[in-house]
Amino acid sequence: MAPSTPPPTTLPGGAPAATTRRGCCGGGGAPRCTWPALRDGTAFWLLGLANNSGYVIMLACANEISNGGVGTVYLAAVLPALAIKLTAPYWFSRTPYSARAAAVALLALAAFLCVGLGTSFVPQILGVCLASLQSGLGEASTLALAGAYPSHRSLLTCWSSGTGFAGPFGYAWVAGLHTLGGLSLRATVLAANIIPAVWAVAQFGMLRSPAAAHSAAAAAAAAGALTTADAAAAADAAIASEADASVKMVTTPGGGLRLEHGTGRGQRQPPRARTRSAEAGDDPSAVAGLLGGGAAPAVTTASPRPRRPASGRLVVPASSDSNADAEKASAGAGAGAALGPPPPVGFIATTRHVLGLWRYTIPLLVVYFSEYAAQSGAWAAIGFPSPLDRVARDRFYKLGNWMYQIGVFISRSSGAVYQTSLAGLWVMPAAQAGLLAFFISVAATRWWYNWGLLVPCFICGLLGGGVYVNAFTLLARHEPATTRELSLGAASVADSFGIALADITGVFLQGCLFRINGVPGAVFKCGAPASLAAGGAPAGG
Repeated sequence: MAPSTPPPTTLPGGAPAATTRRGCCGGGGAPRCTWPALRDGTAFWLLGLANNSGYVIMLACANEISNGGVGTVYLAAVLPALAIKLTAPYWFSRTPYSARAAAVALLALAAFLCVGLGTSFVPQILGVCLASLQSGLGEASTLALAGAYPSHRSLLTCWSSGTGFAGPFGYAWVAGLHTLGGLSLRATVLAANIIPAVWAVAQFGMLRSPAAAHSAAAAAAAAGALTTADAAAAADAAIASEADASVKMVTTPGGGLRLEHGTGRGQRQPPRARTRSAEAGDDPSAVAGLLGGGAAPAVTTASPRPRRPASGRLVVPASSDSNADAEKASAGAGAGAALGPPPPVGFIATTRHVLGLWRYTIPLLVVYFSEYAAQSGAWAAIGFPSPLDRVARDRFYKLGNWMYQIGVFISRSSGAVYQTSLAGLWVMPAAQAGLLAFFISVAATRWWYNWGLLVPCFICGLLGGGVYVNAFTLLARHEPATTRELSLGAASVADSFGIALADITGVFLQGCLFRINGVPGAVFKCGAPASLAAGGAPAGG
């Protein structure tokens, strides 16, 4: 950075930065919102919508897929996704994004065909399992992919907003075509095959490769007299310094910028990642593989060949001839193109790294467990004027879920305008656990028993969506570039694990609340086998 050229803006602590705008097109040093950036944001929003809609449609059809075992459908909709996310950190690096994106589309297509064309429980439950595999693979892959882009915060927000809209969209799809429109379940589900087509168009037809996005951001930053690499380094320094006062920006003899991390309570720098970075040396392909799963780091007018001094810290030179290498790397790379796997780190090191993400995964697990346990356990036992009326229970359950889904959509779309702190991230799941206790007490004692309960249902959605978008944007913000993609994909296991625990807990919780209220038909009745309970079929909802 030339000393005589003043930067257009200043970050906290005096660090220079290129002009940016928030939103689905902001970040990465871009001085203005451009059409390619808008297209990337729109693509991520559509990917979120398409990825989660199939899961929601399957749940909306659960009663008709298995009228006598809705719990089986719910478990089939979450356990395969949980398996994908648990194992993802150990094999994603060996599978290109393009192959995983294609598999997501094919799995969604197969899922709708199995449920739509199936005439018995077995093929239809297989379709639910395939939809679960598709949603788990799509979520973990796309979250990781967002980490490879310069504007990862805005793209994560767009993805989160799309997944939030998938809830109302999926339920409206079934209600509009099947419940109100009179179409058969078969026609309703088969018509949903447009959804994997939307995924394919967004992934392969709209989305730029991360290398192309970095190159464009570099050109925009150069026009603002500051390279993207320097802007990103300055931004990282300002962000890290919020939690670690020992982080500082150092100007190198060559004019570049270098981050020096102290030993405070801020950025967590995995030793293995640093070791492998040092081993990479000046090999540009190795460094590219380390940063963002093969995505070029902020490709700039500066040299794409970062150099590493004796201190072991990464230095980005401040000047270069061209972006020719980056342009060649991104040439012909369509959406979802293989970005190249990061170097393997081994099972033990990877497991240690994933467990080290607990600051973000525990809030995700708790908030998802609390809200899904409330829905499957407490909401299913509430109905006005009496929970003994199955129609009344179904009505509250459906309306409560609509309010919940609206809250999720609003809060998941808020990441571009509001970013909570790590402390705030932990407050929200604590509040959600409080709401779980609140709904249990209402279902057991009926001390508040009117339609005003839809307000806490809405708040439940706000809290759940808020934790989702903030957990991933905070993780992307604070995680080093060398591990950002791995971390984003791995952290997604927390929500599925929370849902699985909630589905199991909900069976017991619903049974106990049914017994308290004298409602027959629970699958489990506070320790008593289902055969001892009055009636035989599980309650609706």
